[in-house]
Amino acid sequence: MNNPQVIYSLFSLILFLWITVSDLISRRVPNIALVMLAVLVFSSLPFSILNLSISLFIVLLGVIAFQKKILGAGDSKLLALCSYAAQSSWLDLLIISALSGGVLAIFALLYNYLITRNVIAKKTMTTLPYAIAIISGAVITIPYMEIS
Repeated sequence: MNNPQVIYSLFSLILFLWITVSDLISRRVPNIALVMLAVLVFSSLPFSILNLSISLFIVLLGVIAFQKKILGAGDSKLLALCSYAAQSSWLDLLIISALSGGVLAIFALLYNYLITRNVIAKKTMTTLPYAIAIISGAVITIPYMEIS
């Protein structure tokens, strides 16, 4: 890992941590964190019209998913930004995020089951903090995050 790559990775991890905590606590992905991540991504990776097109298509699908209350708007923006950052590994990002989302859903089902059995005295989980699944895919697929 060269010096700029370490800096990009550290800043990305800090932003990912911020987004994760925010999504866990309030089910919101802060726009300012996304803007900061976008500046980091676009300043550290070469411009690609193909990746930009893929990201814009993901945003379009995200808008539709948001309208149907399937995915949050912040999650859609985060997924599009991370797909640009993943470059040629954008499909890997989507697959890893989907698999991570499945694991997250299983944990949510188990959590809700424990609540209905009065093992845990909390409210049931009705939404998933899906930024966690997206970030897990991003950490694996973004080129400057590689450890070598």
